[in-house]
Amino acid sequence: MTTTSSNRPHRTARIGVVIPVRTEPAKQVIGVVRELCVFVPTATIVIVDDSDEPHWRQFESELSDAFPGSHVQLLHRSDATRWGRLAGAVFDGFRSLREQGIDLAGCLDGDGQHDPAALQAMAHLLSTTDADAVVASRYSCDGSPGSGLSPVRMAASRACHLAARTLFPTRTRGCHDTMSGCFMIRLSCLELDNTWVHRFKVLLQVLVQHPGLRVAEVGYTFRSRELGESHAGVDEAKAYAQCLAKLFRLAYFPPALQYAKER
Repeated sequence: MTTTSSNRPHRTARIGVVIPVRTEPAKQVIGVVRELCVFVPTATIVIVDDSDEPHWRQFESELSDAFPGSHVQLLHRSDATRWGRLAGAVFDGFRSLREQGIDLAGCLDGDGQHDPAALQAMAHLLSTTDADAVVASRYSCDGSPGSGLSPVRMAASRACHLAARTLFPTRTRGCHDTMSGCFMIRLSCLELDNTWVHRFKVLLQVLVQHPGLRVAEVGYTFRSRELGESHAGVDEAKAYAQCLAKLFRLAYFPPALQYAKER
């Protein structure tokens, strides 16, 4: 979209960032948070941890030692409250930020592949234009897949994006990277309690269910993963196909369906 100057009062907006984690090493996540603090030093950072014992206890200890202040918060979800997997974790983080009176909420992964500098650019756009959501894109605005995607994963990502654009041409208009896991949105524009979210591809699920969002983009370079490995595979491909089918029903046949949290 082409953004215009915002009519909103010019003031320092409160910014929050959600980082969903499950198996990422504490050292890796702490490195992401340190880098994030350089670019958005006033942000409230909520790390939503879905790990089991004893990993999360150790993670909590290392995190509190690294960041003794209250601007970095850990929200642990036990098995009983672990709905929606990664997407549910993001939304629970958004709820936490909303309860703290924060409206500009960003999301990035804890594996270091998303450049935290993009959050600074996204916050600036939301503060100075009429955009409701800003997407960090690898395929527009001088963005690049960089070294973060193998040729196979890049082809799969582009195929998934094409499928989303084909099924939802109007609702994904202006977004050249519907598979992006890094974005920022005004929580006041997001129906947190009436949005179906499950597993992954949070951005796509938000765009399809909020057709009125004004979307802008910033470019970023997708970085290589220093630790851990991608979970992409046949199971994730099947899950994505199921996600598209569910979103299609929600988008085109909403009266016959109810939104629900799904495990």
